[in-house]
Amino acid sequence: MHTTETLNDISPIKSLAILGGTTGLLLSRLAFGFELYPTIIFTLGLGAVALALLVGHNALAIRRFASLGLLIFILILFAIYQYQQDSFDNIQPIAFFLTLLIFTIATAFIQSWSVTKPHYTYNELFKNAWNNPIHITLALLLTGATFALLGLASLLFMSLGLGFFSTILFNSVVTPIIMGTMMGIAIGISYQYQELIFKFKHLLFSLFKILAYLSAAITIIFALSLPFTLEKLFSGNNAAVILLCLTLVSITLLNSQVDASYNRQQAINASFFNHYLLISQIFLSPIFIILSLYAIYLRIDQYGLTPPRLFSLAAALFAFILTASYAVLTFKYQFNWRKAVIKANPPVALFGLVFGILLLSPLLSPTRLSTNNQVERLLTGQVSPEQFDYSLLKYHLGKAGEQALTKLADNKSHPLYAHIKVGIDKTEEKPISPPEPELIIVPNADLPPEPELSTLVATMKNNCHPQSHCILTTADITKTGKKDILLFNIDKTSHPSYPIILKAYRKQGKDWQEFARLMPTAAMDLPEAIKNNSPDFYVNAIKAGQINIIAPPVYDVTIGELELRLNR
Repeated sequence: MHTTETLNDISPIKSLAILGGTTGLLLSRLAFGFELYPTIIFTLGLGAVALALLVGHNALAIRRFASLGLLIFILILFAIYQYQQDSFDNIQPIAFFLTLLIFTIATAFIQSWSVTKPHYTYNELFKNAWNNPIHITLALLLTGATFALLGLASLLFMSLGLGFFSTILFNSVVTPIIMGTMMGIAIGISYQYQELIFKFKHLLFSLFKILAYLSAAITIIFALSLPFTLEKLFSGNNAAVILLCLTLVSITLLNSQVDASYNRQQAINASFFNHYLLISQIFLSPIFIILSLYAIYLRIDQYGLTPPRLFSLAAALFAFILTASYAVLTFKYQFNWRKAVIKANPPVALFGLVFGILLLSPLLSPTRLSTNNQVERLLTGQVSPEQFDYSLLKYHLGKAGEQALTKLADNKSHPLYAHIKVGIDKTEEKPISPPEPELIIVPNADLPPEPELSTLVATMKNNCHPQSHCILTTADITKTGKKDILLFNIDKTSHPSYPIILKAYRKQGKDWQEFARLMPTAAMDLPEAIKNNSPDFYVNAIKAGQINIIAPPVYDVTIGELELRLNR
């Protein structure tokens, strides 16, 4: 037994709990203390999950950890590059998904890497590729259930006036620790029930088999209708997405039916109809991807390259390589499509892993490539200066777009310079931003001193409605002897449904938290005299201190643990 392969001194569950809690605390401090780029935090978080899967897998071989560490290091460098390029807003969701996909593929390969031999088996790769999502799903369910339970507990204690329980549990330090710890424990526990995981996976694959045949039938019917509907297919904007999603779902369902343990005799004994139904889908899938590529080409040719279109193009190219490999190898192996899938998956997956990493790197930077394409379209006359989208360069393509815009403004020798300069100047016009909400502070309101007052005012402004008069004052509305912070939003429009909304705040720790919200009945139930009052009437009344705290006509009644409240 290899000493690097097992944990002898501490159980996997304890080690994962410590790993999870420490990671949660570290990521929270990095996020709030250093305000790191979200992709960096996301990458570190996924790396921690991948590490937990390795530990739960009981695989502590040095080269496995070294491989994972190198991957995390590379992706963090690329995230820093994206941050420096200031292109995050445009590609954030896609970058997140791509990073998740990279870690998913890489973790399965690292887990399947034999400690004693420099290779992997498809059985291990297949098992890990499907087991990992199940482990993570179970971990997320347990973590969610934990926080649901803690949330109910905090509400229970709050009803008793013990708000400190919520303050202790739900903050930027304790919450990440609990989340990370529970994630680690859940992954460790799930690894101890491999037999149940296997049975669940078997059940899932049995359900997927039905969906695989259904997907194949849909693919064939769709293919038969294409000669009559092809023109309509490309008339819409979603053709590429629909075709790509259909193919990727079909590939996923197909792969769920492929295990290296599935022998030739089982393939022979399979239903003739079902067998060739799936084979038909395999041969049709590359055609669908070609159509998807053509639809993407039409969009790029018409509007130029953008990061989302570049990622769509990359996904379609990867899908084409995969489906074409399936088709060629299925024909080579005399229609033994399972063997074809087994042979094609590992090299194509590794290619996709490297390709995905390159898409996040400076080498295939989506913003840089998109910028170059858009500028080329403008300078070569593919799009007129009047129709060119200069705001795309300035606001959506990061530093590459801004630098390109600067070069265009300095390129006075170009024949279209005068027209281009007009378009650039329009982008420099600052858009009219909505006015900042005005907060009226009632004199002698007994508010906290500086610098706490400035923090309070900033918080209250965030809770002011743009179409309202916003008034800040204090009053003891809870009859506890302590002043509560009151924020009135008085609607400026005529005859509103709720002319006034009162939000009450009290200090919990360092933050001001809303604990009550009061509003009148619906406008139809208000007396006419009140309806006819102008917003200024209420503003002046609050300034004058005409605020009265009225005890309820009937107090709540409890009988044992049963609580009876007035139904107004």
